[in-house]
Amino acid sequence: MLGWARVYEGDEVLVIVNRSGSERTLTNGLSFAGLSPGATFEDVLTGATVTASGDSISVTVPARGSVVLVKR
Repeated sequence: MLGWARVYEGDEVLVIVNRSGSERTLTNGLSFAGLSPGATFEDVLTGATVTASGDSISVTVPARGSVVLVKR
């Protein structure tokens, strides 16, 4: 799994890529990357939403898939 975050002029984006042949779940903190704790993010590829629990976010990524989460 590869992941990176970008915060610029109020926009927040988290991208996660799963190169594995199996579905994987990533659980990670947000504030270290400048992302907002407790925020809701929308996957621009599927429309699914993920809401952080405090400073932690848990995202399931399909096998050989990716998510592009943008803060709502």
